[in-house]
Amino acid sequence: MSLITNPSLSYYFLNPRLHRPTPSGYRNSIILLLINKNATANKNKYLLIRQYIRSWGLPKEGIKSKNIVDDIFTTIARNLDEEQGFRGLKVIETKAQFKQLAILFDFAKQVYDHHRSKDETQKNRPNRGKIYHLAIIEYQGSDKIPLLKDPKNKETIDYRWVNEKEGRKLLRSNWDLVSKKQIKSKTSMQFNIDLFNKAVSAYHHIHSICLTPLSGQKSLFLS
Repeated sequence: MSLITNPSLSYYFLNPRLHRPTPSGYRNSIILLLINKNATANKNKYLLIRQYIRSWGLPKEGIKSKNIVDDIFTTIARNLDEEQGFRGLKVIETKAQFKQLAILFDFAKQVYDHHRSKDETQKNRPNRGKIYHLAIIEYQGSDKIPLLKDPKNKETIDYRWVNEKEGRKLLRSNWDLVSKKQIKSKTSMQFNIDLFNKAVSAYHHIHSICLTPLSGQKSLFLS
């Protein structure tokens, strides 16, 4: 798992030869852990979004290129632009600032159960699972996310800033969709809870090593 915490080293870490090919039957996706750094009641809280299928989760965006290093930054920008609404004048109005703290490649691997695999097959997508890469980003600007009011945008319909306890509770509420048979894949619901916990834990770890000098230098790797 590679970690970027220093933009000057990005070229080295984004060298395609350092990254393994995506396993057959899997898709690549970026997860965004956005941490609110405003001096408000939402300080140090994390952004969860509600998708069109009404389930809550971290912002995610599929990587279109077969070579992830060719598309990783444009994928992050596309998610903030198309799903969260940070585009054009909205960026000026909200005074949005995004600080890339780290990018972790091959952060998590999701293996689909029978129901999810069948659903992905019907959509003509890779049906074995997903490989997730994590972008940790600190955010300053308006606490109000400028969701697009375009009727064609059916991705993000709601959002909340949550602490760890609130986040886990909100993610557990997705199980109601399973009981109502709006979502058939139980493993996907549990995976999203585990993914949130793991992402938050990674942020705490990275934040602590960035604040702790090591021979005068930041630590650039996670063991």
